[in-house]
Amino acid sequence: MEEARARKARIKKAKEQPQYESFTDWARDAARIITVPVASRLARLGVHPNQLTILGSALNLLVGAMLATGRLTLGGWVLAIVAPTDALDGALARLAGQRSPLGAFLDSTMDRISEAGLMIGLAFHYLHQGKTTEVLLAFIALVGANLVSYTRARAESLGYTCKIGLLTR
Repeated sequence: MEEARARKARIKKAKEQPQYESFTDWARDAARIITVPVASRLARLGVHPNQLTILGSALNLLVGAMLATGRLTLGGWVLAIVAPTDALDGALARLAGQRSPLGAFLDSTMDRISEAGLMIGLAFHYLHQGKTTEVLLAFIALVGANLVSYTRARAESLGYTCKIGLLTR
């Protein structure tokens, strides 16, 4: 009897837990403990989400240059600091009521530019090292990242839902 009650309690608790469509959705929700307070502060300072998007992309391109010139450790550390700006721009837009089609377009476009800068930086570095396998892997990652984004955008433009997989764009 007690075992049945415990099982029902576990089932009830599981149903109360939020269900996520992807790892990306879970990560976004888990990061709110950090992104919401930081976004609140940025909103009070008058920062616009698009400014954060552009700043983050510029810093990602700087990291790409670091990688290209062989500063892999420094580039990795700077990337670890810069990467959260990608989550902050969306959190700021939602919090400040500044969501817009232009902002969404700018965000996804700048994300692709940032990814390209990072992968090209790695490819350039490995090309000068004579490591053709690593160059190929960097370009495969670049093409894969763009294909994921393009596939979802194209499906949605045709009226399909394409929010599947472990990671989403």
